[in-house]
Amino acid sequence: MAQEYDKTIKEIISKFIYTLLENVVGAKIDNSEILFPELQYTFEKKSDFVFKTNTKNNETIVYHLEFQTSNDSSMHLRMLVYFAMLYQTHQATIKQFVFYISEDEIKMIDEINQEDVSYKYNLIDMKKISYQKFLDSTIPEEVLLSILCDFDGKSKELALEEIFNKICNITQNDLHRLRCIRHLHILSKLRKSETIIKNLISKNNINMLDYEEIATSDILFQLGEVKERQAIIFKMFSEKLDVDLISKLSNITKEEVKRLQIEWKKQSLIN
Repeated sequence: MAQEYDKTIKEIISKFIYTLLENVVGAKIDNSEILFPELQYTFEKKSDFVFKTNTKNNETIVYHLEFQTSNDSSMHLRMLVYFAMLYQTHQATIKQFVFYISEDEIKMIDEINQEDVSYKYNLIDMKKISYQKFLDSTIPEEVLLSILCDFDGKSKELALEEIFNKICNITQNDLHRLRCIRHLHILSKLRKSETIIKNLISKNNINMLDYEEIATSDILFQLGEVKERQAIIFKMFSEKLDVDLISKLSNITKEEVKRLQIEWKKQSLIN
């Protein structure tokens, strides 16, 4: 079950990681680069998200974000190893955040204090963040995260109905809606609210397909979107548009545009 949560959380978070950094962490990012999350030492461990960013003051900051669905008694040791590896590699300011997304009380240690060593990472309990911070968004994947937050004194039933209705109203199409509801159903287990979501699905006469069928359709849908976007950007390259302009027109990062430019050049040489 933990793997199901991890996959869902990463899929959702990856769509609005910058919003999370700015709205919850308070980061002021001018531009950024996604670093490969795999860190290897005497063990292999994949981190959740690592970003190398530049602020408007030209300061380089590496953000390391982890998402925990349960307490880990060795979290402080893991984070210390991550810190050492990231600092050794990038020689920059390292800021680490662990987001705890469980109904249970936090029991993790967030610091190490010894005579010659002092270390601390930032431990954030999502239940202490107002759900309104994400509910007001017009992006469904952001609204989804509101189920993990504080309901500001409202009952679970009322808050979840508000979240459910918002998602239904702002999703782009039926497939997108089903995908978001499937994710909402998975996340509801972390708040012990699975029955409430099931009742809302039934109440709204939503025909939920088999999860595996939805996932298969979802993958095909996303692949179609990626191929269509890539074809459009390749056309922009052939028209000799520069990277900055393509980035603005396509609403993707300059780093991604440059990566696609390399692919376009390779295909051009082959053809």
